[in-house]
Amino acid sequence: MKLALDIKLATASGDAERIARMTEAVTKLMSEELDSHFRLEEALLLPALKAAGHGGLASRAQVEHRLLRETASALTNPNAPLLESFADLLNGHVQFEENEIFSVARNCLDDETLAIIAAY
Repeated sequence: MKLALDIKLATASGDAERIARMTEAVTKLMSEELDSHFRLEEALLLPALKAAGHGGLASRAQVEHRLLRETASALTNPNAPLLESFADLLNGHVQFEENEIFSVARNCLDDETLAIIAAY
């Protein structure tokens, strides 16, 4: 994910201004996009996965959502190590969704539910 790479580059630079911009970008992304994406998954995707016998995947996704929310919420001031932690969590979560969650979902959810989820 581009954001995770941008965070890594900013923190590696040690440039306080870049780190501050990335902190703002993370909090904005969480409030404007990620939180609603997580809520949609938690309302539609994860319960469907649980019902289809994939409760472990759903539980892991919920834990990762919580960790990402908590980490973003803790970014009240620029903090390079915390930004890097967010980047690692986000990158791992995206890979988990793409490699595991979505492949399972394609096999156990109806097309209408998949289309709603894909729209986000």
